[in-house]
Amino acid sequence: MWRTGGLFDRLLAFTGVLPGAIVALLAVGVAAACYRSLSWKGLWTAMVETGKLAVTIYFIIAASLTFSQMLSFSGATTGLLSLIQQIDPTPLSLPIAMMALMLPALEIGQTAPPFGMLLFVMRGVAPPDTTMGQIYAAVAPFVVLEIGILAFLMAVPAAVTWLPQPMAG
Repeated sequence: MWRTGGLFDRLLAFTGVLPGAIVALLAVGVAAACYRSLSWKGLWTAMVETGKLAVTIYFIIAASLTFSQMLSFSGATTGLLSLIQQIDPTPLSLPIAMMALMLPALEIGQTAPPFGMLLFVMRGVAPPDTTMGQIYAAVAPFVVLEIGILAFLMAVPAAVTWLPQPMAG
């Protein structure tokens, strides 16, 4: 394999971050040239807002990692695994049941306060005078409905597995 060595080799051995930064810089340059409306103040504002959003996302990830560690240390994940093993599902019914339960659970996790990622997305696109309390109130009926759907699917497993059974033969 051909290697250049030295500093030039290290510059070529970049990860995906460097190409992303180069493309972002080129996109800003092309946008500035084409639209001729980008100022240094506007660029600074865009960078500050991007930084705020990145910090928010990293905070949510850190909090959810902490929560997952608490679940792991409490034994909740082990209890769930032992419950699934007691059911002794078939390989086809297990993935279908897990997918049918995972979708509402993920939707609840993405929209339920306080760590729902979609809440912060809604806050970012909402008018400036919209408060997080208003967003929580607007999302509450959907979260309650999703919890009801998830509870129904858990209480009546046949509702999840009735269609795959005839398909499996």
